[in-house]
Amino acid sequence: MSDEIVLNQKLEELKNLIYLDDSVFKHLDFVKVPCIPLCVLPGLSFLCARAFEEYKNGYRTDEINENDEIMCLTPFHSDPM
Repeated sequence: MSDEIVLNQKLEELKNLIYLDDSVFKHLDFVKVPCIPLCVLPGLSFLCARAFEEYKNGYRTDEINENDEIMCLTPFHSDPM
């Protein structure tokens, strides 16, 4: 029961982020941001196209490392100009 309450609170927080107010101009948007891992991340080669291609062709193990670039979706609030 308490899990449902926590989930409902989190859903409400997410709705509040997405629907900032009644204005049609303000909204939550997502932007692709290039990121570089700080350490080796095993099993995540699919996050980097080059790493995944090299893994499929047998040139490397299934991991991304500090030399790979991945794209992360980052939320931000957008206002009218």
